[in-house]
Amino acid sequence: MRSIEKIVRSTSVAVFLIFFGLELFAQVPKTKYYDKDGLEVDSISSYYYEITNFSPEYDWVSYYTKTGKLREKRVTLNSKDFQHGVKYYENGNKMWEGDSYKYSSLGTIKSYYRNGFEKSELFFDSTKSAKHRRRVINYKDSLGNVLVENGSGMCKRCELEVFSNKPYFETGKIVNGLKSGEWTGVNMKSDVTYSETYNEGILISGIQNYEGQNYTYTELETQAVPANGIQEVYRLIGQKIRYPKSARRHGIEGKVFVQFVVDKEGNIIDTKVIKGIDPECDNEALKAVKSLPKWTPGYQRGKPVKQRFTLPIQFKLG
Repeated sequence: MRSIEKIVRSTSVAVFLIFFGLELFAQVPKTKYYDKDGLEVDSISSYYYEITNFSPEYDWVSYYTKTGKLREKRVTLNSKDFQHGVKYYENGNKMWEGDSYKYSSLGTIKSYYRNGFEKSELFFDSTKSAKHRRRVINYKDSLGNVLVENGSGMCKRCELEVFSNKPYFETGKIVNGLKSGEWTGVNMKSDVTYSETYNEGILISGIQNYEGQNYTYTELETQAVPANGIQEVYRLIGQKIRYPKSARRHGIEGKVFVQFVVDKEGNIIDTKVIKGIDPECDNEALKAVKSLPKWTPGYQRGKPVKQRFTLPIQFKLG
């Protein structure tokens, strides 16, 4: 997970902007419900539910709604930044297993087919200077046939996006664990096809066809950003928020977490408080985020996409 975090103080309000952050807010069990695409829904129509800070042993766990079987769990390792995660299919077989550092994959990640057979062994380099974040070490098809071994081979409809709920089936050559030459891909769920050219794992160019329209690109993904820069967001939030008098009088402090979406045109939409401290403080934070000007939208394979962000705003008495 890529993140940017900064603090700006205006009187007694601090603003933190975290990109695509998984926030573990408090040591109190909290349950949320989601559909198959990971969108939050009510408990009745949910596909799975997630419990954060479930116990001293787990940071969070999730279960399939209909069966109550374990779906996923993450356990803190030697520090809060290191975690071990395991995800399961509905039938109880493992889907993937591996470690992460600050919510980014770290080291070897193994994945499996629904029938229990081994699928892939990927290696993720966590160092900032690493040119190649991911290497394909081994890959087998669902019948157990070897496609890639010790970093060399030919992927045929491989699923290399281990954590995606909308997988791409990709075909191309692997050399020294890296994509090489011409690659093609298809996403059956969203009617997407693409072709890309790689040199030692580095994307040179690509073209995606989505619903009959072509998009060219030289980066797989770009993050949505404020049109006038991050510093301007901090400045505007600091200008807009005023510490409510009643909250001051009652000594109310803490962080208000506001979630919002930057749509394909860069508009701020779907704003909501996902964890508050006081109705008036929550409202102040919400209004400030709603007032932000348009951003430059994010892109995936050349196509503008919606992206979700979390903005923790701290109210602190000085």
